[in-house]
Amino acid sequence: MLAERPRERYYASTTITKELKWEQNIRSLTKKAQQRMYFLRQLKKFLLPVKMLVNFYTAIIESILTSSITVWFAAATARDKAKLQRVIHSAEKVIGCSLPSLQELTFHVMWNINTVLPLALKSLCLSRQSQLMPM
Repeated sequence: MLAERPRERYYASTTITKELKWEQNIRSLTKKAQQRMYFLRQLKKFLLPVKMLVNFYTAIIESILTSSITVWFAAATARDKAKLQRVIHSAEKVIGCSLPSLQELTFHVMWNINTVLPLALKSLCLSRQSQLMPM
């Protein structure tokens, strides 16, 4: 009797289904982000400045929304993207200022990968070479 293969795998906190559908992954991201929204609302009750609320949002909530975004964004359905955008919209209402849309976040992440990462790798390689060279 053969064991059935799992329908999904987890890799770097990303759920990948056998069919390469992203609904389950996005459902998980949305749930985590909505749970963190509770803390944003609590901070708002303490009358923290908008800048601190935005910093909290960026560090805690936006980082969840952009988790593995380069892997799933292009294949995600409009409905799934709308779910994530609703979290951003809710945060905007709590904080009282506009925040980058999901599309803008994706562009920002992709820009960093394509420009900052190669520069960092080049710098790392150069520093390693200088360490290996005898003086």
